[in-house]
Amino acid sequence: MSESQIQDNKLQMLGKLTASLLHEIRNPLSAVKLNLDYLNMLQDEMNDEIRDSVNSCNDAVERMEFLVNSLLDFARKSQNCFEIGDINQITENALEILQGALQKRTITIEKQLDLSLPNFYFDRNKVLQVFINLISNATEAVNAHGKIKVSTYRENQDNLEKLVWQIEDNGVGIKEEDQKKIFNDFYTSKDTGTGLGLSVCKRIIDEHSAEIALTSEFGKGTKFRLIFDPKLLRDKYED
Repeated sequence: MSESQIQDNKLQMLGKLTASLLHEIRNPLSAVKLNLDYLNMLQDEMNDEIRDSVNSCNDAVERMEFLVNSLLDFARKSQNCFEIGDINQITENALEILQGALQKRTITIEKQLDLSLPNFYFDRNKVLQVFINLISNATEAVNAHGKIKVSTYRENQDNLEKLVWQIEDNGVGIKEEDQKKIFNDFYTSKDTGTGLGLSVCKRIIDEHSAEIALTSEFGKGTKFRLIFDPKLLRDKYED
C-alpha cells in the first residue's frame, strides 16, 4: 500500500471516529439541556446569582449543540448539493465553529461583510469546509495577538459582477517557491499537516466554477480570494 493510500485510510478512519464521538457527545448533551429546561421553568424562584448561572449554562449548551450539529452535518454530506444560500451566513458559521481556537490564541478577527450581496447557488457544506480550512490556516500562520480580516464584496470583471470572499492575515507568509506547490495533494510545510487541505479547497472551488487567488509575502502575511460567478452558477443549477 502506498503512503498516499495509507494517509487516505487514516483520514477515513478519523472521519468515522469523529462522527461516532459527536453522536456520543450529543446524547449526554440532550440530557443536560432537558435539565436546564426544567430549571428555566423555576427561574421565578431563583435569586439573581443562580438565574445568571443557569442562563450562562443555557448559552454554553446552545453553542455546543450548534457545534455538534454543524460538524455532524459536515461529516454526513458528501454528494454535491447546490442550493441558494447566503455566503455571509456561511462565513459567520465558520467563525462560530472556530471561535474557541481564535479566542484561545487571542487572535483579532476583523469582519467586513457586504450584507447587500445577493444569495446564489453553492454547496453549503463544501463551501463551509473551504472557509473553515482557510480560517484555520490563517489562525496557524499568525502569532498570538495576530490579526485576521475576513471580507465579502462585489467585483466587476469584464463587465460581469463577481462575488468575492477574502481572508487576509499578518502571519508568516508563504515563500515564493512554495506558492506554486501549496495546492498539490500531500504538499505541506507543517510537521503535522496532511497536505490535503488546500488541494481539497481547490477542487471544491473548481466544482463551483470559481477561482482561488493567492497573494503572499514571506514574513508579512497572506491573502486568499475566492471569486464566484453567481450568474454562471444560476445558469448551471437553476431548473
